Amino acid sequence: MVRKPKQQRSKATVEAIIKAAALCVAEHGYEGTSLRKIADKAGVGVGSIYEYFEDKEMIYEAMYNNEVMELVQFISEITPEIVKLDTRSVIIELLQRFKVFMQREDELHLKLIQQSAGRNMNINVGSDPLNEVLSRLAIQYVMQNPEAARIKSISALSYVLIHGGIAVIVKHLADPNPPISFDELAETIGTIVESYGQFQMR
Repeated sequence: MVRKPKQQRSKATVEAIIKAAALCVAEHGYEGTSLRKIADKAGVGVGSIYEYFEDKEMIYEAMYNNEVMELVQFISEITPEIVKLDTRSVIIELLQRFKVFMQREDELHLKLIQQSAGRNMNINVGSDPLNEVLSRLAIQYVMQNPEAARIKSISALSYVLIHGGIAVIVKHLADPNPPISFDELAETIGTIVESYGQFQMR
């Protein structure tokens, strides 16, 4: 029977287990990660893991939720700054900041997304916390740039940009020899979005 951590020590143990799982998955993949490897990496016994998690999938779910919330926090932190920029610049800056986020901790976030491809626990930009923070970003951007409200299909544009943009960025960052630089990629996406917005506002 798993229990919820209440004391600070228990919470620290759970956090260590989740972090260890992320590091193991990044290094060994899901198939190559065992409870023993997670326990060794976390510095706890396998029995301690079972106090809080029924199995690996439960750990992976907690790991996924952590990834989502870290991304949500990242977007929340940069929103007040980037919404003041013009359309092209806000896209480029958002992509550049996302690159930095993905490369934190020896590219841990990037490795997890790569390992999660095809699994139900992959980072899903349609999840509620991400939808909410991205909606807030869009609202604040329109408040700073009222002309953006004239874009007829801004929700569709946002959907394509978010879902397609993240996939393209992950693929580019994972490519050891990309055909173009990241700056070129970001500037191209920014120009496309800017041009589309101008066309819609005619």
